[in-house]
Amino acid sequence: MEKKSVVVKLIGGFGNQLFQISFANYLRNKYQFEVKLDTSHFLRQHELNSKVSIRELIFPPSFYGFEQVSKKQDLLINSFNNVKTKNYFPIRFHPVKPINDPNQVNKSKLKLFLFSGYWQNVNYIESNKKFLLDCFKKNEIVLNTNSKKGSTLLHVRRTDYLNINENLNSSFYKNAIEYCKNNVENFNYEIFTDDKEWVLENNLFKEANRVNYSKDTRLDTINTFKDMFRFENYIVGNSTFSLIPAILNKTSENISIIASPWFRNSVKNLNFDNTWIKIENE
Repeated sequence: MEKKSVVVKLIGGFGNQLFQISFANYLRNKYQFEVKLDTSHFLRQHELNSKVSIRELIFPPSFYGFEQVSKKQDLLINSFNNVKTKNYFPIRFHPVKPINDPNQVNKSKLKLFLFSGYWQNVNYIESNKKFLLDCFKKNEIVLNTNSKKGSTLLHVRRTDYLNINENLNSSFYKNAIEYCKNNVENFNYEIFTDDKEWVLENNLFKEANRVNYSKDTRLDTINTFKDMFRFENYIVGNSTFSLIPAILNKTSENISIIASPWFRNSVKNLNFDNTWIKIENE
C-alpha cells in the first residue's frame, strides 16, 4: 500500500515548533505516513499582520530526521493558501487537503494532506521525550542538566503577550512563589524573561537569585533553552518555551506550576493531568 504524504507546517516560537515536531513524529510512527515539514512560514511571516513577535526557525527539518517539503509540494500548498485567501470557488477541487484528524487521511483518495496548527498537547512531548532528547544529543546540543536541590525556574513572558492581553498578572507569580516556599525544600529561584525592566522594577521578585534576559534571536533562544534544563522545579506560567523543559525534566518528585486557564481570552486545553500544580490566571 502506497504511503500517504502528509505535511506538518512549522509556525511560532521554539516551544510551538517542538510541539509540531513531536506531532509530526507521532504521525510518522503511529500511522506510518510519509511526513515532511513545511517551513515556508518563516520566510513569509513578515507579510502577515500579526500582534505576535516574528520568530525564527530554530533548527531545520534535518535536525529531527525529517525532510523539507519538495518544491512541487510547496507550490501546491501555497497555491491552496492563495485560493483560500481569495475565496475562489474551486477550492474543493484542490489536490491539497487541510486536515485535523489523522484517521481521516486513509479514508480520502487524495495523496497530499496539510496539518497546520500548534498541536499543543503535553502528551505529544511526553511520548516523544526520548526522540527529542536523542535529536539534541545527536546534533551535539548539550543541555545543562546539573540541577541543585530546590532550584526553581520562574518564567515571565510579556512583550507580545501584552499585545494580545495574555500576560500573567502579578498575583499569579505571588501565589506561585508562595506555594513553592511552602512546598519546596531549600527553595531558591531564577527568573527567565523577555521584559527584564518590568521584573527588576517589581518588588515581588526581590528574592530571585538572578534575572536572565533573552531576545527572540535564534542564538539567544538556543542558549536560553539549554540553560532552562538546570532546574529541579518550574513555574511555567503560560508559555510553551519554558513548558518544554518542564515536561522533559518532569519526575514524580519535582514541582511544575502552570496558569489556569492557560489563556484567559481563548480556549486552550493542553491536557495537563493532576500532577501539574494549577494556579489561577486572573
